[in-house]
Amino acid sequence: MKDRVDVWQVLMNIPVLWGMKNPADPAHNIDGSGVDIVEIDSGVITSQIDLAGRTINGQNLLTHGPITDPDINSHGTHVAGILSAVSGNKLGVVGGAPGANLTVYGVNKGTGKELDEALIVEAVNDAIAIRKTSGRPMVMNMSFGGTGLTQALADAVKNAIAADIMIFASAGNSGDALCTQPLEYPAGLPGVHAVGGLNNDLTRNKSSQCGAELMGFWTATTTTKAGDVAFADVLTPAGDEVFGSSFSASNADSFTGTVRDVGTGLSASDWDNCSAGCIGLIHGVKGADYTQPSVIPDLMAAAGATGGIFVGASMADYGPIWSQNNPYVFVVNYSSFDAEHLNALVGQTVTLRNGTCDFGGQGGTSNSAPQVAAVAALLWSTAPTLPSSTIGAALDFGARHLGKTPAYTKDPENGWGKVDAQASYNYLHPPARHRAAQH
Repeated sequence: MKDRVDVWQVLMNIPVLWGMKNPADPAHNIDGSGVDIVEIDSGVITSQIDLAGRTINGQNLLTHGPITDPDINSHGTHVAGILSAVSGNKLGVVGGAPGANLTVYGVNKGTGKELDEALIVEAVNDAIAIRKTSGRPMVMNMSFGGTGLTQALADAVKNAIAADIMIFASAGNSGDALCTQPLEYPAGLPGVHAVGGLNNDLTRNKSSQCGAELMGFWTATTTTKAGDVAFADVLTPAGDEVFGSSFSASNADSFTGTVRDVGTGLSASDWDNCSAGCIGLIHGVKGADYTQPSVIPDLMAAAGATGGIFVGASMADYGPIWSQNNPYVFVVNYSSFDAEHLNALVGQTVTLRNGTCDFGGQGGTSNSAPQVAAVAALLWSTAPTLPSSTIGAALDFGARHLGKTPAYTKDPENGWGKVDAQASYNYLHPPARHRAAQH
């Protein structure tokens, strides 16, 4: 295993593109190379372990110093990881477009979360100059928004779009079930690609504003400041780290044992072959009734098992077990998307660890916008001479329609739908059709 592939990447078919040769550069796979991604945010922690292996340009516009100045609240660091975290370093998660050129502008007003609109305008204008000088395709991400708008920002955005820069902005996190809240700005400006947030079951997260052009996903696991997040992981014999989403703390920081499959782990017989020195691989059932949360920990303890790896159920299902905090067992929780890697560990000796790490999950349309921006960078890298309008059309017409309106129309709630990297690639590069020979 290399980096963790996050759930949103699987649901948007991004790994399919990573595994394909780039038609514009057949010696390399598709990873966004040759495309500039500009992030306007709170800054970035360039020393973050999953970003440190790549070049990050830009500056902190508050101080007009280097972008290596601290990211005030780590929001920009989180977004940067979604866009372009390093691939192949066996750390954390891979960014959507890991080969793209990343430029980050820090535009905070001070030590809080408020951004300085004058600095945002300065960042946009600087990016326009880079675009005109380099001639490279450019994607811009704006994971922020508000209800007010100045003419200066509207003009800067208009000029950027005229310079053929694709701008992606978060729709906003003040939505409701009835779609009464309009898009925030800059997402609501003409020509900006507004991005809303879906739950993993492809329903709109009710806090995501309606009216977006495209839909990404509400949550993402990515880079944070050092030691910011409690974590658990499985350390494999090959030295790979498989990160979990939660853990049940124990009376030790780590346990080592041999992985055995114990099915659902809900009956004593499941644990017959998993006693001392064994770590049970537990296949959770989504939506299962775990209202007796001590059952699995008690069965583990009775069998003398060292711990468990829980995979397949949501945190809502697993939460009661996790909250037991049984002092004799250690359980790491994983989504079903990690099952392939975990099933391969059966019979191997691994170490379960807990502590803090530099990766974590966040929710909001601040995640959704960079997900789609990364897909745009991947697509544009395969056809760098095409105008941004064609890349935008590929995103729209390749999206999976989710609304009640007819297919290939924009729905009031979910726009064109969930972005699908593979379908959008096929729009740009239609598969060859073979005609049957006439006999």
